[in-house]
Amino acid sequence: MSKYDKSAYNLFFEKLKARNIADMTVKSYCLTVRVFSYWCMEQGYCEEFPIKEVKAQGKIKQTYTDEELRKLLKKPNLRKCTFTEYEVWVLENLAICTGLRITSMINIKIGDIDFENNSIIINATKNKKPFMTYFNQEFATILKEYIRNRKGSRADYLLCTDIGEQIARRSMQDDIARYNKARGVDKTSIHLMRHTFAKNSIKAGLDVFTLMNKLQHQNISTTFNYLKELGLEIKDTVDVYNPQKLYSVKKQKIALN
Repeated sequence: MSKYDKSAYNLFFEKLKARNIADMTVKSYCLTVRVFSYWCMEQGYCEEFPIKEVKAQGKIKQTYTDEELRKLLKKPNLRKCTFTEYEVWVLENLAICTGLRITSMINIKIGDIDFENNSIIINATKNKKPFMTYFNQEFATILKEYIRNRKGSRADYLLCTDIGEQIARRSMQDDIARYNKARGVDKTSIHLMRHTFAKNSIKAGLDVFTLMNKLQHQNISTTFNYLKELGLEIKDTVDVYNPQKLYSVKKQKIALN
């Protein structure tokens, strides 16, 4: 086996760049190798050497437009549609309502849902820490009807195959792509729903700290980077808490008294 050192890592990086793949993809691959390399150093499998984190030029993501969302979230005719079409419609409603990742959504079990509080316990998370997310009453109605049609026990997965088994991530992504294209929407990424959720939340007045919690980011800088990818800046959040408006209203009330 050839010796693994900084020159080997640099060669790996240069070969990735030579393939003309996206900067963010290169960064993702290098980050994985970087983490593994430091583990190898700690275990004494190779000599220690510093590895700088790869910087990537981000691009502003084109989120789903309002018109595209109207097409995707229009309820299918349950008498004519397939179960898969119905299920994808429910999934996309869940995604735009909560901003959840696809892995989290396909691992939800019926027993994780609490309709009394309109909440879901999310056990499959990126940081391995369960959390609770909430949904609105409109989606509660959608979810209740879906569960009545889907049937199953509390131990069953919410999203499933035609025979009731847990659906694979790749299969669900393929189903989403077919569903979106059938409705005249070229964008087929379910993760883009998460970005759309973030952008629309800020535009609707949600503060960035609450958004950070909803997206389950561990650091506020991650959320700000997320917003920059969407073409949003901190200035888009400044009117959420406006002390001048708050106290001027109070003063007016005092003056009236």
